[in-house]
Amino acid sequence: MNAYTATISQSIFIVLLTIGSLFPLSAQALAEQAPALEVIVDADRQAAALLVFMRNIPTSGVQIYLEDLRGIQLLKEDITDQSSVAKRYQLHRLPPGAYRLRVEGERGELFQPFKFNGRSVTVLDHQRTSRTKPLVELHQRHLRVQLAELSRPGVNISILDQEENVLYQEKYKAQLDFQKTFDLDQFQRGTYSIKVKANGKVYSKHFTIKS
Repeated sequence: MNAYTATISQSIFIVLLTIGSLFPLSAQALAEQAPALEVIVDADRQAAALLVFMRNIPTSGVQIYLEDLRGIQLLKEDITDQSSVAKRYQLHRLPPGAYRLRVEGERGELFQPFKFNGRSVTVLDHQRTSRTKPLVELHQRHLRVQLAELSRPGVNISILDQEENVLYQEKYKAQLDFQKTFDLDQFQRGTYSIKVKANGKVYSKHFTIKS
């Protein structure tokens, strides 16, 4: 097993390689000295099984998905209340073809493609990808949005009230490390949501202004 650590702006990726995987960790999590989630994906070629090892699982948990390349879910498993797990997924009932393992956590997603020929599994390490999620934080009446690796065409941000009325909407250009702080002093007490559309996906999070 080789270990490689790369730093890009305020996002740090810790990569552990057997056949390979990658998962992102936010700069804020590092500041809090939270250990990085470690994910190892391997294949048991003798038993037509996919092996997944994880440690330093955050308290918010992670989700494991097995999908075809169209994104259709074949399996979903929630991992909570555990700091480390070892999973073995038998694939003998799957038709031969191309698939992917997706691991989703609070800070990002890992996509690990693999092939199954009906008898054995091949993990395609060179095709693995990852995607960071927006970091949304509310401190008093200031809402901060941070997103690394913002690709074209940029990011759309909307703030909505509880009835889904759009109170704010803006589009921002692509940049390596996007950060924006919103002043919510004019907002009344209540529950709102923020929607961030970036990198081809929409992320939504609710927040409450109490005082």
